[in-house]
Amino acid sequence: AVVSTQSTGALPLPDLQKVFEVAKKESRITKPVPFSFENRDPKPTEVREKLLKEQIEDEKKKREFKAQPLYETEGFQVDKNLSKACTKVVPFNISKPDAYEEKLRNQKERLEKENQDLAKMREFKAQYPHAIFEEPFVPVKDSRYCKVEEFNLHSERRGHERKKFDIELQEQRQNLELMKKQDEIEKERIDKEEVAELRKKLVHKANRVGEYKKQEYEDIS
Repeated sequence: AVVSTQSTGALPLPDLQKVFEVAKKESRITKPVPFSFENRDPKPTEVREKLLKEQIEDEKKKREFKAQPLYETEGFQVDKNLSKACTKVVPFNISKPDAYEEKLRNQKERLEKENQDLAKMREFKAQYPHAIFEEPFVPVKDSRYCKVEEFNLHSERRGHERKKFDIELQEQRQNLELMKKQDEIEKERIDKEEVAELRKKLVHKANRVGEYKKQEYEDIS
């Protein structure tokens, strides 16, 4: 392994006698100075005054009265035939003695006439029964304009589809019920077989005693 001979030197200690001081800025006091937009830029005031003058002149022109020119009357003549006759004055007496009686008489006559008209309208008048003695109306069929074709109603088609759907649904329900019954029967059979097998296993059976060779013992005495 190669060992480096370069030495690592620590940083020198800071000089504690020298204290860090923040540089002080000179404090300046704001002094107010007179200010005016007119002195700074006199053009806006001139433009504003010019616009005001133009607006005042336009308003003066609009307020001026301007008469319409007269028609030329030279050689114009009025047609005498177009003139209307004056209204003739006719004596009229408002306080007429027979005016009220005449009004009542006219009103009575009008009411009587209306009652007679209503009575005539209420009278029943039988009409001649033409339909009994005449042949019934038969429309003329023209193959050019009227062609009868068979058609199927949407309600009938939906009725057949619904009937077919109900039959299929009933068949599915019957099949499900039959499968359910078969599953229950199969389950009962399996349970019975398991119980019978368990009972066979629980029956105690004694093991047979084995047969051994007869041993002969010698008399030691």
